[in-house]
Amino acid sequence: MLKTTNITCCEKAYIPGLSKGGINQIAKEVNRLASGIYTILKKPDEEPSTKPAGKLGRPPKLTERSKRSVVNYTRKNRRATLGEITNASVDNISKATVRRALHEVDLNNRIARMKPYLNEASFELGRNIRQVCVWRNSTEEYELACLAPTFRGERKTVMVWGVISYGKKSKMVFLEKDKRSAPDFVDQVYEGPLLPFMEDLRALF
Repeated sequence: MLKTTNITCCEKAYIPGLSKGGINQIAKEVNRLASGIYTILKKPDEEPSTKPAGKLGRPPKLTERSKRSVVNYTRKNRRATLGEITNASVDNISKATVRRALHEVDLNNRIARMKPYLNEASFELGRNIRQVCVWRNSTEEYELACLAPTFRGERKTVMVWGVISYGKKSKMVFLEKDKRSAPDFVDQVYEGPLLPFMEDLRALF
């Protein structure tokens, strides 16, 4: 199989001496592509260069080391904005460059999943709740660092009790703020609407 690497200086000097044999024969002799042989023979007056041909296009703004630095910072700061990640880099780069570097390793800015809960729910009224976004890949959806808290701090709370069973609903009990111990729960719930509700259910059977 013909080689596709850069033609060396020695090969460039050797090829013109074989020019009488034809391009295909020379290519077979030196184990190179015929297109490369044609280029050498087309410019016989040029001295063979020891330097390989340079790559076309602009060089990348981020080195592999810089990319790793950006990715590591993002993984440690999942909720950082694109601007914050860009400013944290020592390189003079744009947000678009940072975004491309993160997308190359499948890190995208996604809405964080809420931490799952079993028997509690939180409702917040009177203000707009901003969605929490984190940088993660498609397999990190439920990683602890990629989850948003179910409950938020600095809020006023109210505890409400109620029960639904066999198509019937009990009265709702708003537990008093300073009376939420086990005995208080018995007084306000068990001896409150729960017992009459259970008696009503018994009458159904």
